[in-house]
Amino acid sequence: MIGLSNVFIAGDLANAMDAQGNAYPQLAAVAKQAGQHCARNIKRMIEGQELEPFVYKDRGILAMVGRNAAITELGKAHHQLSGPVVFAAWLGIHAGLLPSVRARFEAVIEWAWVYFLGDHASQIIDRTGRLPENASAPANDAI
Repeated sequence: MIGLSNVFIAGDLANAMDAQGNAYPQLAAVAKQAGQHCARNIKRMIEGQELEPFVYKDRGILAMVGRNAAITELGKAHHQLSGPVVFAAWLGIHAGLLPSVRARFEAVIEWAWVYFLGDHASQIIDRTGRLPENASAPANDAI
C-alpha cells in the first residue's frame, strides 16, 4: 500500500499496475502470483532486504465455454485457439491445480460423470414426493 511500508495487499483489492501504469486483469492467475509475491516481500522485509516490485508473468488465458468447447489466448502475440483439444487441456490444467490427489480424483470423476451422463454426480435425488417441513413447493416452470 503506497505510503505504508508494513501493509501489503494482494488479489483483487491490490489493483496492481504494470510498468506502463496499466492495471493487470482481475484474474485468479494474477491474484495467485501477487499473493506469492506478497509473501516473498514480507519475508524479505523481515530479513531486512529490499522489497521487489510485482511483475505479472502472463501465461495466457484459458476458459471453458461449453461441452467440448474451450478457448485460449497464448503468448505475446495473443494466439487464439479453441475446440475439443483446448477443452481437454482446460480439464488437465485445472485438475493439476487442485490441492490434493483426492481433490483431483473427485473432480475428474465428477467431470466424467457430467460429460458422459449429462448430470451432476453430487446431486441428491429424492423421489419420495415429500417436501421437508419448512420447504415450499417449486415455482411453476412456465415463466
